[in-house]
Amino acid sequence: MSGLTRQDMKRDEIRDRLIRAVDWIATNVQKILIAIGVIVLVLIATWAVGLVMDGRANAAQSKLALALDVASAPILEIGAEPDSETAPSFATEEAKRSRMRELLVAVPARTDAGEVASVYLGDLAAKEGRADEARERWQRFVDNHRKHALAAVVESSLISLDRQEGRTDELIIRLRGLESSSSATLPRDVLLFELGVTLEEAGQEEDAASTFKTLTEEFPQSPFAARARTRPSFSTES
Repeated sequence: MSGLTRQDMKRDEIRDRLIRAVDWIATNVQKILIAIGVIVLVLIATWAVGLVMDGRANAAQSKLALALDVASAPILEIGAEPDSETAPSFATEEAKRSRMRELLVAVPARTDAGEVASVYLGDLAAKEGRADEARERWQRFVDNHRKHALAAVVESSLISLDRQEGRTDELIIRLRGLESSSSATLPRDVLLFELGVTLEEAGQEEDAASTFKTLTEEFPQSPFAARARTRPSFSTES
């Protein structure tokens, strides 16, 4: 024992550790393989989920495209071909809307295409007198997708819907909030014009004139400024 050097003792310690490690691996090989298998399965599952999601998204886009083809289909009282895959046509608007609804509902939810499909379902609801459903669908889309290309169009539809239903007081409050918001989907000149029109319809002529004047002064070249100048309440002296 006294003849052992420090290096010999160090080598013996390393050897003992290696032996213990090998023994542990030998006795726990099943656990190790299971752990490795779990990791591999997780990686495969992640890859598979990606493929499924891609496939789901592509299927959703295809179904939405079919619905939009129907949206632009002509009405033919004679010789309508509603089942045509390339050039569908319908005998009545009701039949056309029914087919479009069928296709839109089939677009998988929780996909980009599904969100857009909900906007078109809202449009169908509005045309069929179901204003609450239309408002709910459109408002959810705007709230969740403020930067989407359709957001401004949907916001305009919401404004028109509220005005048609006579919700002027609520709409004035909402438009004032949007007009001063940095996250509004519509440009400020559009919002000022919509606010002016709504104030006008609510009988608030002075506020409408003031709003139109602000619009024409801040955005003199805007097409909405030109429209504002033609409104009954517009006055350059307000």
